[in-house]
Amino acid sequence: MKNISLKHITRIIPIIGLLLFFYIVYDIGLEKIIYSFSAIPWYYYLISLAVFPPKLALSTIKWKYICDKQNIQTTIPHLLQLFLIGLFFGSVTPGGIGLHLRVYYLKQKSNATFEKCLANSVIDGTLNLLGGVFLAVVGSFILFSRFPSFLPIILGFFILNLTAFLFFMEKRRGSTFFNFVIRPFIPKRYKANLDDSLDLIYEDLPSLPQTFFPFLL
Repeated sequence: MKNISLKHITRIIPIIGLLLFFYIVYDIGLEKIIYSFSAIPWYYYLISLAVFPPKLALSTIKWKYICDKQNIQTTIPHLLQLFLIGLFFGSVTPGGIGLHLRVYYLKQKSNATFEKCLANSVIDGTLNLLGGVFLAVVGSFILFSRFPSFLPIILGFFILNLTAFLFFMEKRRGSTFFNFVIRPFIPKRYKANLDDSLDLIYEDLPSLPQTFFPFLL
């Protein structure tokens, strides 16, 4: 049932994303968008293109490392494809939430459980977020004399996300949260499977020391 639902979602999300894209273009105005892009120096585009291949390589290596720690059987070429698919879905959905639709394709190829693949994608995405915000913290220190108000905001955001990550990486704390906060809102017919799903989510989860290397990448 999960496979069928996810398969349908992977077909619907791009259509919704394109509709949103066309609406945004219509709302802003095509002429304004073209003017904005044309005002950017051409060499910025070259720099962006030059940075993309090493980013793609490092992101794939990082993801493969996490998969190995979770005993998810996959390969670098396959993850490279899934990373590009995730970029597509992430770019056509609000907040980039479509990135996690790659869970469907990862499950298909690896035959791992849906819950384990979901945990894998969330860990990878969260480490991406933490890495980006950490660099923002460093940047806010460098620019502190010019923009002193940035540092407490960005530092607070980093601490908040890091605390949430550390909290949910421990099974006992995560299970307690789901049982007391999430379980009351779950329909009765699904509650019986919640404990099994939580066990699968935390199955072979990387230890905190093992997440430090992908964080660095």
